[in-house]
Parts: sequence; structure tokens; C-alpha cells
Amino acid sequence: MSQKVIVDTMIKKSVIYRGNFIANTVFSLFPLAVQFFLWKAIFVSSSNGEISGFTFNTVILYFIMVLIFNEATNPRQIARSVSDDILSGQLNNHLLKPVSYFRMKFIEHFANRLTSLSVLLPVIAVAVVIIYNVNFSLLNITFFTIFLAITFIFNFFIYMILAITVFWSEESSNLMDLWRQVGGVLSGAYFPLSLLPFAVSKYVLLLPFKYTTYYPIAIILNGKATFNEMLMATLVYSIWTIVLYSLVKIIWNKGILKYSAYGM
Repeated sequence: MSQKVIVDTMIKKSVIYRGNFIANTVFSLFPLAVQFFLWKAIFVSSSNGEISGFTFNTVILYFIMVLIFNEATNPRQIARSVSDDILSGQLNNHLLKPVSYFRMKFIEHFANRLTSLSVLLPVIAVAVVIIYNVNFSLLNITFFTIFLAITFIFNFFIYMILAITVFWSEESSNLMDLWRQVGGVLSGAYFPLSLLPFAVSKYVLLLPFKYTTYYPIAIILNGKATFNEMLMATLVYSIWTIVLYSLVKIIWNKGILKYSAYGM
């Protein structure tokens, strides 16, 4: 099955189940609404209208970009399907096909995120331009896009590791739920990492997870990072992603050795 066929098939599925698709897209806006009212209340108590260099407008813009990253890179749906394939024994059928199983799932993941963003991104773009009148530099937009692409791959590998733990545990949902919370904190999805106390942030910022959300958004918002700094961050993030890919391969190969056709 070609890549184009897989993408077309997944897009058609989204159209067929457009009710669920639209509902999921609308529900994804709810956390943004919660953040709006939460931070509105927080800034009311601020004496100078700023908190750690953030104004109310820039905080809301931060969470709009968090929403973009989440909708563009969240692989939980595909990860659940991987776990289901293993537990049901359907993995046997996929392993007999000439196309790589992970490659097929990666393309499905791309198609899922593409259809979601096709609805959500125009709305967000209009909101950013009209409400906040933000002017981004071409260099910052370029690196923001690069980090978005790497995060798409990085998060896919993270969730694949969680998904294939069912080779041993027969349950991965709890791990995914746990990582969603822990990863949300470490990546800056719940709040900007610059708001953390220095004693905590100096350790959190050493981890690669800041690159999945906080760092690329900070590039856009403050515009202070130099070309060399962004290039070095891209290199470090890429190395972490390669390491993660190697880890996925090792765990997958060990899991396949242990695999027996569940549910068959």
C-alpha cells in the first residue's frame, strides 16, 4: 500500500466519521478556554500587568501555540491502535505485509494530524493575527516549523515505546495517561517553564522535553534567540530523537521475540 493511499484512506475515514472528528476538534478548544479565564483571574491580581515577563496577551498566545503543537503532534490515537493490534493478534496480519508496520502507522499518524489541523489551524491563525497583531520574523517561523516537525517524530517515538509495552504488560493506557500529565509539565504544555522556581527549572531545562513545546514557542514570543543558539538546539533535539528511535527499535525487536498471537 503506497503512502498516498494510506493518507487518502485516513482522510476519508475522518470525513465518514466527521461528527466525531468535528466534536473532537471542538473539544480540543476547551482547555484553551479554561486557560483564558484562569490566567485572566491571575493577572487581575498582578500589580504591573506582567508575570515573569508575560503579559496576559502573550500568555494566551503561548497557549494557542501549545494547542497547535498538541493538535499537530499528539500520537495517542495511533499508539492505542498499535496496542490493540498487539493484544488482538492483528499484528500478525500487518507483519505479513510488504510495508513496514511502523512506517504505515507513522503515515496514518500524519494523516490524522493533517485532517485535525485543517480545521483548527485556520481558526487559530486568524485569531492570532487579528486579536494580537503579532509580527513574526521569517527566521523564527522557520525554526518554529523545524521544531514542530521534529516534535511530530519525537512524540511518535515516545508513544510507540508506551504502546509496545503491552508485549509484557497487556495494558498501556495507564502509562499513556501518566505520561500525558508528566510530559505536559516537563514540556511546558501546562505553563511556561520560565515560571518554575530556578531550583527546579535548572534541572527541567536540561531534559529534551522542553524542545517539544516550550522552547519553539519561546523562540516566537521573545525573538531573542540567535541563529547559532537555535541551530545548536535543533542539533541537540535531533540527536535525542535519533537516540529515541534506536530505543524504539531495541524494545520492538525484543517484543517481537516474545510476541504470541494474542486473541487468536
